[in-house]
Amino acid sequence: MTPETYPHGGDIYERVSKTKARQAYEKGQSIWLVPSHVAFNFTQQWVRPCEISTANDTQDSTDFDRTINNYEYYNCCSELGTYTRFFVKRTKQQEGQSNEIQSDN
Repeated sequence: MTPETYPHGGDIYERVSKTKARQAYEKGQSIWLVPSHVAFNFTQQWVRPCEISTANDTQDSTDFDRTINNYEYYNCCSELGTYTRFFVKRTKQQEGQSNEIQSDN
């Protein structure tokens, strides 16, 4: 996995593995999803990062794997990318800290 970080506003969005994304999701943190060939950019016209979290999901979507499978079925293809990249949000103050998942609060 290629390390990627993207600034937006006062926060840094860092790419994480699916395992770390699952851990953060289960803790109630927000995860942002992007198809593998799409740039991570909130101002892009066509494909923007999709935020998921247990707090925002309906009762049927609390299963991480089911949510990711649904996202990939409807959003991933040969042109956009066949798999999902996962991102978590860090504040700029947390940037110098270790690569552990940080809370949103």
